[in-house]
Amino acid sequence: MQFIKKLIIYLTVFIGRHVSKKDKCVLLSSHIPIQNLGDQALVIGSLNGLSRFKEVTLIRTGSDSCKEMIKKIDFLQSNIVVEDDLYLAFTTNRAFIERLKLYLLIAKHKACYAIGADVLDGVYNEDEIELLFEHINYISMMNVKVTIVGSSFSKNISRKSIDGLTRLHESVKVNARDVYSLERIKPYCKAELTADAAFLMEPADSDQSYLSEQIKIFNETLNKLTIGICIKDNDFSSTSEENDFIEFMIELSKMYSLTLVSLPHHQKDYLKVNSIFDKLIEEKITLVKPVSLPNAPEIKRKCKECDLVVTGRMHVAIASLSQIVPVICYSYGDKFTGLLEHFNLEADKLIVSPKSNIRESMSYCQNNNSFILNNINERLKTVIGLSGKNFI
Repeated sequence: MQFIKKLIIYLTVFIGRHVSKKDKCVLLSSHIPIQNLGDQALVIGSLNGLSRFKEVTLIRTGSDSCKEMIKKIDFLQSNIVVEDDLYLAFTTNRAFIERLKLYLLIAKHKACYAIGADVLDGVYNEDEIELLFEHINYISMMNVKVTIVGSSFSKNISRKSIDGLTRLHESVKVNARDVYSLERIKPYCKAELTADAAFLMEPADSDQSYLSEQIKIFNETLNKLTIGICIKDNDFSSTSEENDFIEFMIELSKMYSLTLVSLPHHQKDYLKVNSIFDKLIEEKITLVKPVSLPNAPEIKRKCKECDLVVTGRMHVAIASLSQIVPVICYSYGDKFTGLLEHFNLEADKLIVSPKSNIRESMSYCQNNNSFILNNINERLKTVIGLSGKNFI
Protein backbone atom coordinates (compact mmCIF):
# COMPACT_ATOMS: atom_id res chain seq x y z
CA MET A 1 0.00 0.00 0.00
CA GLN A 2 2.83 2.42 0.88
CA PHE A 3 4.45 1.73 -2.48
CA ILE A 4 1.21 2.53 -4.30
CA LYS A 5 0.75 5.76 -2.35
CA LYS A 6 4.32 6.77 -3.10
CA LEU A 7 3.78 6.05 -6.79
CA ILE A 8 0.61 8.19 -6.82
CA ILE A 9 2.50 11.06 -5.16
CA TYR A 10 5.25 10.87 -7.81
CA LEU A 11 2.62 10.84 -10.57
CA THR A 12 0.97 13.86 -8.98
CA VAL A 13 4.31 15.67 -8.85
CA PHE A 14 4.98 14.73 -12.48
CA ILE A 15 1.61 16.15 -13.49
CA GLY A 16 2.37 19.25 -11.42
CA ARG A 17 5.55 19.85 -13.41
CA HIS A 18 3.48 20.33 -16.54
CA VAL A 19 0.70 22.47 -15.06
CA SER A 20 0.71 26.03 -16.37
CA LYS A 21 2.04 28.45 -13.71
CA LYS A 22 0.19 31.70 -13.10
CA ASP A 23 1.55 34.93 -11.68
CA LYS A 24 0.53 34.10 -8.15
CA CYS A 25 2.18 32.54 -5.13
CA VAL A 26 1.52 30.40 -2.07
CA LEU A 27 2.43 31.28 1.51
CA LEU A 28 2.62 28.38 3.97
CA SER A 29 1.44 29.90 7.23
CA SER A 30 3.16 29.74 10.59
CA HIS A 31 1.40 27.39 13.01
CA ILE A 32 -0.58 29.49 15.50
CA PRO A 33 -1.13 33.06 14.23
CA ILE A 34 -4.18 33.55 16.46
CA GLN A 35 -2.73 32.23 19.71
CA ASN A 36 0.77 33.67 19.23
CA LEU A 37 1.09 37.16 17.80
CA GLY A 38 4.69 36.48 16.76
CA ASP A 39 3.35 33.92 14.30
CA GLN A 40 0.71 36.45 13.27
CA ALA A 41 3.34 39.15 12.68
CA LEU A 42 5.29 36.74 10.46
CA VAL A 43 2.22 36.00 8.35
CA ILE A 44 1.25 39.66 7.98
CA GLY A 45 4.81 40.77 7.25
CA SER A 46 5.14 38.01 4.64
CA LEU A 47 1.85 38.96 2.99
CA ASN A 48 3.10 42.54 2.75
CA GLY A 49 6.35 41.28 1.25
CA LEU A 50 4.39 39.35 -1.40
CA SER A 51 2.06 42.19 -2.39
CA ARG A 52 3.58 42.33 -5.90
CA PHE A 53 1.79 39.08 -6.81
CA LYS A 54 -1.67 39.32 -8.32
CA GLU A 55 -2.86 36.69 -5.87
CA VAL A 56 -1.46 35.11 -2.68
CA THR A 57 -2.89 31.84 -1.43
CA LEU A 58 -2.37 31.56 2.32
CA ILE A 59 -2.35 27.89 3.36
CA ARG A 60 -2.97 26.89 6.95
CA THR A 61 -0.28 24.57 8.34
CA GLY A 62 -1.26 24.28 12.00
CA SER A 63 -4.04 24.40 14.57
CA ASP A 64 -5.07 28.05 14.06
CA SER A 65 -7.51 29.01 11.31
CA CYS A 66 -6.01 31.40 8.77
CA LYS A 67 -9.51 32.60 7.87
CA GLU A 68 -10.15 33.58 11.48
CA MET A 69 -6.79 35.33 11.65
CA ILE A 70 -7.48 37.32 8.48
CA LYS A 71 -10.87 38.41 9.88
CA LYS A 72 -9.06 40.04 12.80
CA ILE A 73 -6.86 42.14 10.51
CA ASP A 74 -9.03 44.52 8.52
CA PHE A 75 -6.34 46.32 6.49
CA LEU A 76 -4.63 43.46 4.65
CA GLN A 77 -4.55 43.63 0.88
CA SER A 78 -7.54 42.17 -0.96
CA ASN A 79 -5.58 39.72 -3.15
CA ILE A 80 -5.40 37.02 -0.45
CA VAL A 81 -7.08 33.63 -0.90
CA VAL A 82 -7.21 31.48 2.24
CA GLU A 83 -7.02 27.68 2.16
CA ASP A 84 -7.89 26.30 5.59
CA ASP A 85 -8.71 22.67 4.82
CA LEU A 86 -5.36 21.06 4.01
CA TYR A 87 -3.53 21.52 7.31
CA LEU A 88 -3.56 17.81 8.15
CA ALA A 89 -0.99 17.36 5.40
CA PHE A 90 1.44 19.25 7.64
CA THR A 91 0.67 17.40 10.87
CA THR A 92 0.55 13.72 9.85
CA ASN A 93 1.93 11.60 7.02
CA ARG A 94 -1.37 9.71 6.97
CA ALA A 95 -3.24 12.62 5.38
CA PHE A 96 -2.78 11.20 1.88
CA ILE A 97 -5.74 12.94 0.17
CA GLU A 98 -4.87 16.31 1.69
CA ARG A 99 -1.30 15.90 0.47
CA LEU A 100 -2.37 15.25 -3.11
CA LYS A 101 -4.75 18.23 -3.04
CA LEU A 102 -1.95 20.38 -1.60
CA TYR A 103 0.48 19.55 -4.40
CA LEU A 104 -2.12 19.99 -7.16
CA LEU A 105 -3.09 23.37 -5.70
CA ILE A 106 0.48 24.65 -5.37
CA ALA A 107 1.41 23.37 -8.87
CA LYS A 108 -0.68 26.20 -10.38
CA HIS A 109 1.49 28.85 -8.71
CA LYS A 110 4.77 30.43 -9.75
CA ALA A 111 6.28 30.45 -6.26
CA CYS A 112 5.86 29.03 -2.77
CA TYR A 113 7.12 30.66 0.43
CA ALA A 114 7.38 28.67 3.67
CA ILE A 115 7.53 30.43 7.05
CA GLY A 116 10.15 28.60 9.09
CA ALA A 117 10.15 30.92 12.13
CA ASP A 118 11.91 29.31 15.11
CA VAL A 119 10.49 25.81 14.62
CA LEU A 120 12.51 24.71 11.59
CA ASP A 121 15.34 23.43 13.77
CA GLY A 122 13.02 20.63 14.96
CA VAL A 123 13.36 21.44 18.66
CA TYR A 124 9.58 21.78 19.13
CA ASN A 125 8.36 18.94 16.89
CA GLU A 126 10.91 17.25 14.65
CA ASP A 127 8.37 14.90 13.03
CA GLU A 128 6.33 17.80 11.64
CA ILE A 129 9.51 19.53 10.46
CA GLU A 130 10.60 16.33 8.69
CA LEU A 131 7.22 16.33 6.94
CA LEU A 132 7.57 20.01 5.98
CA PHE A 133 10.98 19.40 4.38
CA GLU A 134 9.44 16.51 2.43
CA HIS A 135 6.66 18.77 1.14
CA ILE A 136 9.16 21.46 0.18
CA ASN A 137 11.17 18.99 -1.91
CA TYR A 138 8.12 17.66 -3.75
CA ILE A 139 6.86 21.20 -4.41
CA SER A 140 10.24 22.27 -5.83
CA MET A 141 10.18 19.22 -8.15
CA MET A 142 7.03 20.68 -9.75
CA ASN A 143 9.04 23.67 -11.08
CA VAL A 144 7.63 25.92 -8.38
CA LYS A 145 10.18 28.34 -6.93
CA VAL A 146 10.42 27.54 -3.21
CA THR A 147 11.80 29.92 -0.57
CA ILE A 148 12.14 29.23 3.14
CA VAL A 149 11.48 32.60 4.73
CA GLY A 150 14.13 33.81 7.21
CA SER A 151 14.27 31.33 10.08
CA SER A 152 16.26 30.98 13.27
CA PHE A 153 18.17 27.88 14.24
CA SER A 154 19.20 27.11 17.80
CA LYS A 155 22.37 25.38 18.89
CA ASN A 156 20.37 22.18 19.32
CA ILE A 157 19.27 21.51 15.72
CA SER A 158 17.58 18.11 15.65
CA ARG A 159 18.91 15.24 13.57
CA LYS A 160 15.77 15.21 11.40
CA SER A 161 16.15 18.93 10.73
CA ILE A 162 19.79 18.43 9.73
CA ASP A 163 18.76 15.58 7.43
CA GLY A 164 16.02 17.75 5.92
CA LEU A 165 18.40 20.64 5.26
CA THR A 166 21.02 18.32 3.78
CA ARG A 167 18.54 16.69 1.40
CA LEU A 168 16.85 19.87 0.21
CA HIS A 169 16.37 20.15 -3.54
CA GLU A 170 19.12 22.36 -4.99
CA SER A 171 16.60 24.92 -6.25
CA VAL A 172 15.21 25.67 -2.77
CA LYS A 173 16.28 29.03 -1.39
CA VAL A 174 17.01 28.95 2.36
CA ASN A 175 17.15 32.18 4.38
CA ALA A 176 18.41 32.63 7.94
CA ARG A 177 17.26 35.60 9.97
CA ASP A 178 20.51 36.20 11.89
CA VAL A 179 24.22 35.47 11.55
CA TYR A 180 24.21 32.76 14.22
CA SER A 181 21.47 30.80 12.48
CA LEU A 182 23.29 31.19 9.18
CA GLU A 183 26.54 29.79 10.55
CA ARG A 184 24.73 26.82 12.09
CA ILE A 185 23.12 25.67 8.84
CA LYS A 186 25.96 26.46 6.41
CA PRO A 187 27.42 22.94 6.81
CA TYR A 188 24.14 21.42 5.62
CA CYS A 189 22.79 23.64 2.82
CA LYS A 190 23.27 26.82 0.85
CA ALA A 191 21.74 29.68 2.79
CA GLU A 192 21.65 33.47 2.80
CA LEU A 193 21.36 36.08 5.52
CA THR A 194 18.07 37.95 5.72
CA ALA A 195 16.06 39.47 8.57
CA ASP A 196 12.78 38.49 10.14
CA ALA A 197 9.73 38.90 7.87
CA ALA A 198 7.87 40.65 10.69
CA PHE A 199 9.90 43.81 10.00
CA LEU A 200 7.58 44.29 7.00
CA MET A 201 4.39 44.34 9.08
CA GLU A 202 2.82 47.79 9.28
CA PRO A 203 1.39 49.04 12.59
CA ALA A 204 -2.38 49.35 12.94
CA ASP A 205 -4.04 52.69 12.28
CA SER A 206 -5.70 52.44 15.69
CA ASP A 207 -5.48 50.21 18.74
CA GLN A 208 -9.06 49.26 19.47
CA SER A 209 -8.09 46.69 22.09
CA TYR A 210 -6.58 49.37 24.32
CA LEU A 211 -9.83 50.91 25.48
CA SER A 212 -9.13 51.45 29.16
CA GLU A 213 -6.41 52.29 31.64
CA GLN A 214 -6.39 50.85 35.15
CA ILE A 215 -5.18 53.95 36.90
CA LYS A 216 -4.12 57.44 35.88
CA ILE A 217 -1.86 59.37 38.22
CA PHE A 218 0.72 61.86 37.00
CA ASN A 219 3.28 63.91 38.90
CA GLU A 220 4.00 66.74 36.50
CA THR A 221 7.15 67.76 38.39
CA LEU A 222 8.89 64.61 37.19
CA ASN A 223 10.12 63.66 33.73
CA LYS A 224 7.86 61.29 31.86
CA LEU A 225 8.96 57.76 31.04
CA THR A 226 6.87 55.18 29.18
CA ILE A 227 7.97 51.54 29.27
CA GLY A 228 6.30 48.76 27.30
CA ILE A 229 6.30 45.34 28.97
CA CYS A 230 5.90 41.85 27.53
CA ILE A 231 6.88 39.26 30.13
CA LYS A 232 6.53 35.49 29.74
CA ASP A 233 6.04 33.04 32.61
CA ASN A 234 9.62 31.82 32.42
CA ASP A 235 11.35 35.19 32.00
CA PHE A 236 11.85 35.43 35.75
CA SER A 237 13.97 32.62 37.15
CA SER A 238 12.42 32.97 40.60
CA THR A 239 9.77 34.79 42.63
CA SER A 240 12.48 36.99 44.09
CA GLU A 241 13.54 38.08 40.60
CA GLU A 242 9.94 39.02 39.79
CA ASN A 243 9.65 40.92 43.07
CA ASP A 244 12.89 42.73 42.28
CA PHE A 245 11.47 43.77 38.90
CA ILE A 246 8.35 45.14 40.61
CA GLU A 247 10.44 46.99 43.19
CA PHE A 248 12.51 48.49 40.39
CA MET A 249 9.38 49.81 38.67
CA ILE A 250 8.36 51.43 41.96
CA GLU A 251 11.82 53.00 42.24
CA LEU A 252 11.49 54.41 38.73
CA SER A 253 8.08 55.85 39.58
CA LYS A 254 9.77 58.00 42.23
CA MET A 255 12.15 59.45 39.65
CA TYR A 256 9.78 59.75 36.66
CA SER A 257 6.15 60.18 35.83
CA LEU A 258 6.02 56.49 34.88
CA THR A 259 3.67 54.78 32.44
CA LEU A 260 3.78 51.02 31.94
CA VAL A 261 2.12 49.59 28.83
CA SER A 262 1.20 45.91 28.52
CA LEU A 263 2.30 44.44 25.15
CA PRO A 264 1.19 40.77 25.29
CA HIS A 265 2.00 38.45 22.40
CA HIS A 266 0.18 35.47 23.88
CA GLN A 267 -2.73 35.00 26.27
CA LYS A 268 -0.27 33.81 28.92
CA ASP A 269 1.69 37.08 28.54
CA TYR A 270 -1.57 38.98 28.96
CA LEU A 271 -2.28 37.24 32.25
CA LYS A 272 1.31 37.51 33.46
CA VAL A 273 1.59 41.26 32.93
CA ASN A 274 -1.87 41.75 34.46
CA SER A 275 -0.62 39.99 37.60
CA ILE A 276 2.39 42.35 37.72
CA PHE A 277 0.14 45.36 37.22
CA ASP A 278 -2.10 44.18 40.07
CA LYS A 279 0.90 44.52 42.39
CA LEU A 280 1.52 48.07 41.17
CA ILE A 281 -2.05 49.33 41.30
CA GLU A 282 -1.47 51.38 44.46
CA GLU A 283 1.64 53.07 43.14
CA LYS A 284 1.89 56.38 41.32
CA ILE A 285 2.17 54.68 37.96
CA THR A 286 -0.04 54.86 34.89
CA LEU A 287 -0.86 51.29 33.93
CA VAL A 288 -2.14 50.80 30.40
CA LYS A 289 -3.42 47.43 29.28
CA PRO A 290 -5.70 46.06 26.56
CA VAL A 291 -9.12 44.74 27.52
CA SER A 292 -8.32 41.52 25.65
CA LEU A 293 -5.45 40.09 23.60
CA PRO A 294 -4.84 42.61 20.76
CA ASN A 295 -3.66 41.72 17.27
CA ALA A 296 -0.02 42.04 16.24
CA PRO A 297 -0.37 45.35 14.32
CA GLU A 298 -2.07 46.92 17.37
CA ILE A 299 0.84 45.83 19.54
CA LYS A 300 3.26 47.37 17.04
CA ARG A 301 1.34 50.64 17.11
CA LYS A 302 1.45 50.68 20.91
CA CYS A 303 5.22 50.06 20.91
CA LYS A 304 5.65 53.38 19.11
CA GLU A 305 4.28 55.22 22.15
CA CYS A 306 7.02 53.81 24.39
CA ASP A 307 10.42 55.22 25.24
CA LEU A 308 11.70 51.72 25.94
CA VAL A 309 10.33 48.17 25.70
CA VAL A 310 11.20 45.30 28.06
CA THR A 311 10.35 41.97 26.46
CA GLY A 312 10.89 38.24 26.46
CA ARG A 313 9.24 37.90 23.05
CA MET A 314 11.28 38.22 19.87
CA HIS A 315 8.52 39.83 17.83
CA VAL A 316 7.75 42.51 20.40
CA ALA A 317 11.44 43.45 20.16
CA ILE A 318 11.12 43.52 16.36
CA ALA A 319 7.99 45.69 16.56
CA SER A 320 9.88 48.12 18.79
CA LEU A 321 13.19 48.26 16.92
CA SER A 322 11.41 48.75 13.60
CA GLN A 323 10.03 52.00 15.05
CA ILE A 324 13.34 53.12 16.60
CA VAL A 325 12.34 52.19 20.15
CA PRO A 326 15.16 50.65 22.25
CA VAL A 327 14.65 47.26 23.89
CA ILE A 328 15.80 45.33 26.93
CA CYS A 329 15.39 41.60 26.40
CA TYR A 330 14.81 38.58 28.59
CA SER A 331 16.57 36.18 26.28
CA TYR A 332 16.19 32.51 25.46
CA GLY A 333 19.04 30.85 23.60
CA ASP A 334 20.88 33.51 21.61
CA LYS A 335 18.01 34.56 19.37
CA PHE A 336 17.97 38.11 20.72
CA THR A 337 21.73 38.37 20.25
CA GLY A 338 21.39 37.90 16.50
CA LEU A 339 18.55 40.41 16.33
CA LEU A 340 20.42 43.08 18.29
CA GLU A 341 23.56 42.59 16.23
CA HIS A 342 21.55 43.46 13.11
CA PHE A 343 21.52 46.96 14.65
CA ASN A 344 25.13 46.93 15.90
CA LEU A 345 23.87 46.99 19.49
CA GLU A 346 25.73 45.53 22.45
CA ALA A 347 23.67 42.43 23.20
CA ASP A 348 25.39 41.67 26.50
CA LYS A 349 24.28 45.07 27.84
CA LEU A 350 20.67 44.84 26.61
CA ILE A 351 19.92 41.22 27.54
CA VAL A 352 18.91 40.50 31.12
CA SER A 353 20.89 37.53 32.43
CA PRO A 354 22.69 36.42 35.59
CA LYS A 355 25.53 38.67 34.37
CA SER A 356 23.31 41.68 33.63
CA ASN A 357 20.18 42.38 35.65
CA ILE A 358 17.33 44.75 34.72
CA ARG A 359 18.86 47.64 36.69
CA GLU A 360 22.17 47.39 34.85
CA SER A 361 20.47 47.17 31.46
CA MET A 362 18.27 50.17 32.27
CA SER A 363 21.27 52.18 33.44
CA TYR A 364 23.08 51.33 30.21
CA CYS A 365 20.06 52.49 28.15
CA GLN A 366 19.81 55.75 30.07
CA ASN A 367 23.52 56.51 29.78
CA ASN A 368 23.78 55.53 26.10
CA ASN A 369 20.39 56.59 24.79
CA SER A 370 21.68 58.68 21.87
CA PHE A 371 24.12 55.98 20.80
CA ILE A 372 21.39 53.31 20.85
CA LEU A 373 18.87 55.44 18.95
CA ASN A 374 21.45 56.44 16.33
CA ASN A 375 22.44 52.83 15.74
CA ILE A 376 18.85 51.70 15.34
CA ASN A 377 18.07 54.60 13.03
CA GLU A 378 21.17 54.10 10.88
CA ARG A 379 20.67 50.34 10.48
CA LEU A 380 16.88 50.17 10.14
CA LYS A 381 16.70 50.71 6.38
CA THR A 382 19.30 47.97 5.82
CA VAL A 383 17.50 45.54 8.13
CA ILE A 384 14.15 46.16 6.42
CA GLY A 385 15.94 45.56 3.11
CA LEU A 386 17.22 42.24 4.46
CA SER A 387 13.66 41.36 5.47
CA GLY A 388 12.39 42.17 1.98
CA LYS A 389 15.15 39.98 0.55
CA ASN A 390 13.06 36.97 1.65
CA PHE A 391 10.53 37.74 -1.06
CA ILE A 392 12.67 38.66 -4.07
